[in-house]
Amino acid sequence: MTSNLLYPPNSHLLTDVVISAVVAKNRRPASVFNKADNASTLEQPSHPSSHQPTSSSIVQITQPSVVNDVVKVAWNELSTAEKSLQLYRQRRRATQQRYRKKIDHRAASLEADVAKLQKEVQRIESMLHPPPTVATDTSRWTAAAQFFSLFQNGIDTAKEKEHVQIRFLQAAMAPNIAFNDGYGIHAVLKNWSHRSLHHEKTEIQLVRLEPGSEGIVVAHLSNATTITESMLRKSLLCAGKDDENSEWPSFAWKLLGQRLTIRTIVRFEWDYENSRFDSVFYEADMLTPLLDLLGNMQDASTVLSSSLGIY
Repeated sequence: MTSNLLYPPNSHLLTDVVISAVVAKNRRPASVFNKADNASTLEQPSHPSSHQPTSSSIVQITQPSVVNDVVKVAWNELSTAEKSLQLYRQRRRATQQRYRKKIDHRAASLEADVAKLQKEVQRIESMLHPPPTVATDTSRWTAAAQFFSLFQNGIDTAKEKEHVQIRFLQAAMAPNIAFNDGYGIHAVLKNWSHRSLHHEKTEIQLVRLEPGSEGIVVAHLSNATTITESMLRKSLLCAGKDDENSEWPSFAWKLLGQRLTIRTIVRFEWDYENSRFDSVFYEADMLTPLLDLLGNMQDASTVLSSSLGIY
């Protein structure tokens, strides 16, 4: 029996007759092809030496012409794509720069056009509505009288008349004019605005003008103001209690509907060199008419400390 542990079951297929029919093939060399370098590297066993060869022993060899042509074509195509991409990006950047430059130029041009239009509008407005001016030969008396004529009822809410008042102040008063509440034309306008806000119905009447020392003009005024319900609510009711059920001070009913006449003295200091007022100071006697109506100093002081006392 030929079958045992040392003989496999298919040992008849492994005879020399079968093995001899197999054709021996040559061993495939270990080659590495590098397209980027247009060359190939071949791992070759090193020359006999005292140590074993390593896998890093690589040398450049020249490939056959066919493979070399394929690699060259592939490289050329890759290089062309990259160059095309770079050129596209450069053209795009240049286009964006030109576009941004065009936008900036257009914006600057529009700003210049707007500035020109604004100047043209100002020029036309100055032609249609020339600001009032005080002539160099105008006396301080005329300027003072014109001032009270324009501000007879305080600051006018109509825009056109308000602009006339402002232009007159700019023409008749120095830019840094001294006033009761500060300096400058802005202080004068602010004072008159507060007065017009808290005294809805007021009339200013010029009684007379008197000469003072060193170019000072003294104006005597009779200011009449009518106390309305709205004025009392704004001045004598506490904040947050302004409703129909709120209680007014007992003396408030004595003021409602009454017409107060307040004697006022205004002193104008005239600058002869510039034909303008340098300073304007006023004194208003509101205490006397309040005492006549209320009959005691305590109630009169309460009114003077409120917004009604702004006069």
